[in-house]
Amino acid sequence: MDDEIPVRGRSRAEGRTITNLHHYGAKIFYVAIDKICVEMDHRFSEGSNIILDCFSCLDPKNSFSKFDVDKLARLADIYHADFSDDDRGTIRDQLETYVLQVRRNASFSTCEDVQSLAMKMVQTEKHLVFPLVYKLIELALILPVSTTSVERAFSAMKIIKSKLRNKINDMWFNDLMVCYTEREIFKSLDDIDIIRTFTAKKSWKGHLPQSDKVALLALKQKLTNGEPNALPSWNETLVLFNIHLHGEILPQVLDLSHNNLHGQIPIQLTNCSKLEVINLCNKLTGKVPSWFGTGSMTKLSKLLLGAKDLVGTIPPSLGNLTSLHNFTLARNHLEGSIPHALAQLSNFKELYLGLNGTLPSNMALAFPNLRKFLVGGNYFNGTFPSSISNITGLQKFDISSNGFNGPIPPTLGSLNKLQIFQVAGNSFGSGETNDLDFLSSLTN
Repeated sequence: MDDEIPVRGRSRAEGRTITNLHHYGAKIFYVAIDKICVEMDHRFSEGSNIILDCFSCLDPKNSFSKFDVDKLARLADIYHADFSDDDRGTIRDQLETYVLQVRRNASFSTCEDVQSLAMKMVQTEKHLVFPLVYKLIELALILPVSTTSVERAFSAMKIIKSKLRNKINDMWFNDLMVCYTEREIFKSLDDIDIIRTFTAKKSWKGHLPQSDKVALLALKQKLTNGEPNALPSWNETLVLFNIHLHGEILPQVLDLSHNNLHGQIPIQLTNCSKLEVINLCNKLTGKVPSWFGTGSMTKLSKLLLGAKDLVGTIPPSLGNLTSLHNFTLARNHLEGSIPHALAQLSNFKELYLGLNGTLPSNMALAFPNLRKFLVGGNYFNGTFPSSISNITGLQKFDISSNGFNGPIPPTLGSLNKLQIFQVAGNSFGSGETNDLDFLSSLTN
């Protein structure tokens, strides 16, 4: 490498020489490194590096050794459109509580990456207890939109949507994209097995009942304010069906959550007699409809109305929904008390509220089968609801960020299934030395 060679591009008569080491180092290696650095700077700006550094703190390896509350809380400011002012104010406390719990939970020690962490969060239902942390994990999972695999998918779009297929609809195009990008998996499938699977089904296609179709079209008209190009798949040819092993046609779930839908909840929903789940967590306005429980929705088991802008009171007619076991009104501006009519619901197990009001005087009589009671971030006040100690099956209890005061009773020891106990952000305690005596009852 120390041998001298003539300078390329110069006349040999000039006698200018350089070593092989200089030629391959300065002329080739350094130039290649400079081009790589320029490309990396182009792909990953300073802002991108900050985001990647913050997301790396979610790594669950080595008992969350990289976990940094400050960096993760900064993501709420970076993704300001995904987090409200209230979220940014409480995310730091939620992160601190979260990391303490997952480090003590042995089931999280097997997590190797963010994907397995997200799955474990859902399995243990901690995505409900720590929704802001789970939102950060979701953002981390969708971050690699500029990776090579996605770039290959965009290249595949040019192959699939050719001049001969320039009018292909979105649904058919999505199906072809899946088949092309996962072609190695599809090559391993036997066509005969696919044909036999479909022919073995007694019925695999069906139309909505006319009453349900009319109700859903009316819902579309209400939520979109008559915008003709909104929800184009909801039209007069609307077909919804679920395929089950026995070919049953059961339209059961209406999920419109996490959109930008506005307006009031239309009464036509009462005609959807087979619905079991309604999820309308959007920017809805008005009151919680009093007609819930007066129609034919006897199978409704989940009613999720985390809408941020609902006002008024909780209608007692909800007590007529005999199958209801999960009711969510989180992040709203409701007033009044929890109606006693809900005590008629023998299957009622999960309650999430956004309410400026009062709790029932005897929670055990009102909700004897309750499993999750989450009313954090509201305006409840008074003393600790001691009757909660009689709900022996209670697993998750959150009254944080309210206005409760006074002592916490030692009777909590009867809650031997309790997993989550959150009372932060209140005014509990009397200034006496025995304020923490209740902790001894939680040793079970």
